Amino acid sequence: MMSLAKTGRVMDTPIYLRMVIPVGRDKLKNRWYVIEETGEGSAADELGEEHWVHKSPKDRVKILDLPDYDHMIQSAGFAVANSRLFLLGGSYSWSPTPAEERVRPSGIVYIDLQQSDPSWCEIQLPDEIEFTFMRVLGAVVSDDGEWISAVGEGGGGMLSFRPRDVGSSLAVEPCMILRRHSSLLLAHTETKIFMYCRDFHPRALPSGVLLCNELKFNFWGMLDKLPWCSRSTTAVVVRDSYLISFAVWSPGTDEYRPALYVYDLGSLKWLPEPVQGLPNDGNIFPSWEAVETDGPISESFLMRVQRDELKFAAVWSEDHVTDDRLQTETLVHCSKFILVMSQGQYPTFRAELVSSATFNAGCCASMEGTTGR
Repeated sequence: MMSLAKTGRVMDTPIYLRMVIPVGRDKLKNRWYVIEETGEGSAADELGEEHWVHKSPKDRVKILDLPDYDHMIQSAGFAVANSRLFLLGGSYSWSPTPAEERVRPSGIVYIDLQQSDPSWCEIQLPDEIEFTFMRVLGAVVSDDGEWISAVGEGGGGMLSFRPRDVGSSLAVEPCMILRRHSSLLLAHTETKIFMYCRDFHPRALPSGVLLCNELKFNFWGMLDKLPWCSRSTTAVVVRDSYLISFAVWSPGTDEYRPALYVYDLGSLKWLPEPVQGLPNDGNIFPSWEAVETDGPISESFLMRVQRDELKFAAVWSEDHVTDDRLQTETLVHCSKFILVMSQGQYPTFRAELVSSATFNAGCCASMEGTTGR
């Protein structure tokens, strides 16, 4: 997808969503969406209204017409960079005989978004690491778009490669410190990678450790032990000083308070107050009404959509039972905002809302999100 440009500024980085939807009995398939800033006079505006599931003066949402892959890949990382959409690792079912079904590891699967008639390509991972990446809980693209990284569940290695060089060599970095229950790559700046390794304990909120890799030293170090208060698989790092996460629970408590919480990477503490300015009205942001421990949020993501300014997008989904109570539908909410920081004893962050959109994605089993050009 070519980036759109307005006079004097670059358009927001598009947001891509992978929705896994049930098809028939015990079968799944992908449905792809893109959320992009509405442009004026661009070629894309010539599309008919039937191509859009949401359109407003500031943002629009459309279904990407991508071909199905040969088999349904599950538990894969998802990233977009260099005009290519990637699925990293994961696994798929394979039947050597009609009566037998096995699970096989997948490699790297990608499709070129700029081609008029795109098709999927596959790169096999080296034999010695392919089973490490049979379940990938998230992938991240570096802020400059030059690198994509993913970690397999249970640790053992990090897969890193340049999307522009895909098809040539792939770098696999050892990460033996990651051998915990599961590992989430949270953010990838030009100098650091942040990762959360979490453990699960009965009758307690998940907890774990926050790790940081200084890329010039290629060394993972533990920053802090943290409660896991989020259902999001992404976070953003602001000025290499603050990590912001779209969290469901207030940090360190079992109190259901969906918000953007800020972790100070200098003092290694959560700031006393979350980001202000985004109303918990059930549309812009989830309501704070009392709910079950898991809350109504199915998935949540926080992404940066402008490199030259602190403009971000918070995307979250919730399941609703239809009026006839015959099925469940997934509503997807996306809010874009400018982040304003004020200094003091404790820095405070405030969000200035730019736009918001809600659309019905039908019946979905899961959602993944990323940004990229």
